Amino acid sequence: MNNDNLNWPSFLDIIDDDPKKSGSEFYLISAKLLHTAPPKLFRNLNKEDQEDIIQDIVVHCIKDDFRVLRTYQDKGRPFAAWLYIIAHNKIIDFLRKRGQAIPYEIEISDKPEMVSENPGTKALFNVEQKEALEVVRTSLNEMGTKCRLLLKLAAKEFRPREMVRVMGLSTEQAKNVANDLAHCRKKLANLLWEKGIKIEEYLK
Repeated sequence: MNNDNLNWPSFLDIIDDDPKKSGSEFYLISAKLLHTAPPKLFRNLNKEDQEDIIQDIVVHCIKDDFRVLRTYQDKGRPFAAWLYIIAHNKIIDFLRKRGQAIPYEIEISDKPEMVSENPGTKALFNVEQKEALEVVRTSLNEMGTKCRLLLKLAAKEFRPREMVRVMGLSTEQAKNVANDLAHCRKKLANLLWEKGIKIEEYLK
């Protein structure tokens, strides 16, 4: 993101003073991020569809006087991480409108209301599994910001080198991404075990 603060891109400061420039810079940064380290579903699209997705993301964020973009808060993680959550959901919406099959998944986000189920699947969570999901969400909230972000990116099938770009890590930090992810997974498994959740039971 050039010389911008990774957590707070400069275009956020000029939304009111120069909305046209702010929107233009947001588009350029969004396109650069998604082409540099694209989510798995994005990688599988042709270039025309990828451009449609980027346009849709930008319009979604800047319409109604930048309503969605104004909700962004610097919580100590890169702006790119926030953008990837929106992008991932927009890509799924795009594929659903096309009638394309999407692997069944539950998406855990910072906001419980954003947890969504693919209605096209025959596999439905029963009450016990929904309760387990709530325990997983609670356990994630007990972990540090870095672990939550690593696990979220891993769930979206980001590769370590892609995680490095999204998180804006230094060269030295980048060397430890795989080990950090393994540590976070083990830590989450231990937290779930302490709460009586054996994760393997929900992977059958």
